[in-house]
Amino acid sequence: MPFVIRAPFALTHGRRVADVVRSVDVMPTILDLLGLPLHGKVEGRSLVPLMTGATRDLGLEAYSEAVYPRYHFGWSDLRALHVGRYKYVEAPRPELYDLDQDPNEQHNIYQDRRELGERMAAGLAALERHMPADAADARPTPEVDPDARERLAALGYIGSFVPLAVHDRSGLADPKDKIGVFNLMNSARDSSKGEGDPDEGLKALLEVVKTDPEVIDAWFMLGNEYYRRQDFGQAIAYYRKALALKPDYDLAVINMANAYRGLGRDDEALAGYRRYLQLDPNNAHVEYEAAQILIDAGRLDEATTLLSSALEHEPKMAAARNALGIVAIRQGDVARGQREIEAALTAKPDVRLAHYNLALLAEQRHDLVTAIKEYRAEIDLHADSYKAWFNLGKVYESVGDRVRQEEAFRSAIDANPDFAEGYLYLAKLYLESDRKLDEAVELAKKGNALHPRPDIAPLGHYLLADLYNRLGRPAEAQREARLGQALERTPR
Repeated sequence: MPFVIRAPFALTHGRRVADVVRSVDVMPTILDLLGLPLHGKVEGRSLVPLMTGATRDLGLEAYSEAVYPRYHFGWSDLRALHVGRYKYVEAPRPELYDLDQDPNEQHNIYQDRRELGERMAAGLAALERHMPADAADARPTPEVDPDARERLAALGYIGSFVPLAVHDRSGLADPKDKIGVFNLMNSARDSSKGEGDPDEGLKALLEVVKTDPEVIDAWFMLGNEYYRRQDFGQAIAYYRKALALKPDYDLAVINMANAYRGLGRDDEALAGYRRYLQLDPNNAHVEYEAAQILIDAGRLDEATTLLSSALEHEPKMAAARNALGIVAIRQGDVARGQREIEAALTAKPDVRLAHYNLALLAEQRHDLVTAIKEYRAEIDLHADSYKAWFNLGKVYESVGDRVRQEEAFRSAIDANPDFAEGYLYLAKLYLESDRKLDEAVELAKKGNALHPRPDIAPLGHYLLADLYNRLGRPAEAQREARLGQALERTPR
């Protein structure tokens, strides 16, 4: 590809150079143009002699590599050496091109010029032997005790601590033989970006793994596709496949942890986040996700440690600042909690849940006017905030505004059709106002079918009992009352 340097015209006279140059030559060239000396060992050469016309040929040998096929498709990586007019590509089936005659590399002359090809292969091998830090390809893997290792492996996180044999290319496919699979992957990627039918994209991915089950990114993208469809169990199965093929695939580790969380299996998700943080201790977003689980579990000191670390790594991370405010409030320091939440809003005025949390604080002070204002602010920024809608409905109930209460509960359901409590409280509103009783029955049934929290579950059956009584259906009312009583007796 072309390499352009803009320098004083008197120096270059718009000169074009056909000689091979390299990215490692940029730094010494710039220093030379500035009249600064080189210090220590430098891989590149100054290109100023070529630019000025002092020489027509520096005789440079250019190395290049393509590791994307290896790390994303499970095929062989490629390395190349460009010397003069010839380019040699080290692949499962070697390639040699005469760039003067074939600049687009359409005609592989390796078999016709095998002696030259073998000399260039030897030159490439010698160059690679002198490259520093071969071991840098593999990240250091922290030790893990056998019990934890067994548990992580059972959850599918084994990929995060099995090193990849970077230089073992035996048996790997030649990328040039996989152009059909590559095109299928491109088609699937377009669909995943919203540029096509997602079902067609899914079909293409399934065809890829059927044709070549070693394509790492196909399994990963299948996991992402099923995650988007909220089929978290299937997503996990596909992420496991990706990790089995690419043991250090960090995105697969994170996405699988997210899928475990989607299933409500927070312990399994936390195991994934913690393992990832052993490999990348500076990832603020993963620290934040792990802290959310710890907050829900009441492990507030551990959550504080992670959130503080996240803010050290990303000081402007408003979501972490807001979460610290919640932790402080739960620890009894309301003033500090409010300061943290307000600081989060200063850093990012649209940070999620900050106005919601300020509304909760206002409710604790019995300042319902401010609570309504803050819930409304949250909703204005994030219309899908169903919990803000729901809480707003309960505040309107407290001030006796039935019209706005109904609107808020209805909006909570619209924002999250799987929100069981929204259906139950809307049914309760209709029961208490003695209207829309038939609709209230359907709402209560829907709420029960969505498995509300154990402390709320009996309410749905008691609502149905009262509704059936009012509708003159005593046998059904008695049945629902018994179901509610049985749930109240169930240990939680």
